[in-house]
Amino acid sequence: MKRKSLGIIFLMMLVGICLSWGGGQSGAAEEVVTLKLGHISPPASPMGQGAERFAELVKERTDGRVIVDVFPSEQLGPAKDELESTMLGNQDIFLEGAVWYERWSTTLRFLMIPFAFEGREHFRKWNETPDWKAAWDDVSEQTGLVFLDSANWERGPFRLIISKKPIETVDDLKGLKMRVWPSDAYKRSWEALGAKPTELAWTDVYLGLKMGTVDACTSPVNLLYSMKFTEVAKYVVYWPEFPQIVRVAMNKGRFESLKPEYQKILLEAATEAGELYNELSLELAENDIQKVVDEHNAVYKEIDLKAAADRMVTQVKAFEAEEYVPPGVYDNIRNLVK
Repeated sequence: MKRKSLGIIFLMMLVGICLSWGGGQSGAAEEVVTLKLGHISPPASPMGQGAERFAELVKERTDGRVIVDVFPSEQLGPAKDELESTMLGNQDIFLEGAVWYERWSTTLRFLMIPFAFEGREHFRKWNETPDWKAAWDDVSEQTGLVFLDSANWERGPFRLIISKKPIETVDDLKGLKMRVWPSDAYKRSWEALGAKPTELAWTDVYLGLKMGTVDACTSPVNLLYSMKFTEVAKYVVYWPEFPQIVRVAMNKGRFESLKPEYQKILLEAATEAGELYNELSLELAENDIQKVVDEHNAVYKEIDLKAAADRMVTQVKAFEAEEYVPPGVYDNIRNLVK
């Protein structure tokens, strides 16, 4: 009887050891998760370097269990296609400007209306309001996207117009074939300024300027040199039409499929990578205008913007009258500067 009891105990110990080994092997063989991140900017741009920093942080903090493969320069398609692919789950993460989300929130149309904000500090104040939070909650609900960043990727301190023709006053915008992206609010704003908005993919802008498809484009100052537009369009005009931010958008289903600790790492890495992006953007803002003047013989100019700002106030009132933008939001925005 004693011998039988000892045999049972030995058998139980053996089973325990086997289970222990099996559990150890299962943990060691944890599947590596690979996430596909796409954006439209060159690898050497602040966006490109910010994306790579995000990937590095995720790999480091998950001990290589989560890998972010970065595809720059529209390798996964134009921005609109990448966004839709991320919503469908074919792409995991889309890194691009907040301006791409206006179709799901009429409030976010103010991101594309020139001169609604009086600079970066004014814009940051709006980012802390109920209007802002409600707008992004609407976007998330309708698109199935999770925004990993804390709205801290600031796309350069200001924007520019790069043109093949001199622009001395706002009246010189009349009839100008201005490159725009697929944003109805942006198109309508440029029409109000007298230009002829022409939709063109970002990576086609250089050729479009060279061939005359468009006369001009707008750009964040931190992409002025890297995109080389001033090789074919020599006139650069200070044009702080609106502050911009970049959002790190991820497919919600894919995000929620990850372990909670990996989700936390993604959120933290996105915000931290935004800090590098901001540093690089500011550095380029200080140097790139002089570089295109020296290397491309570009002409940089600042013009009186009051006439443009006044026209946009009139346009916003027209937008409100037709309920194209929510009534009261513009007043809330303007009240933040008082």
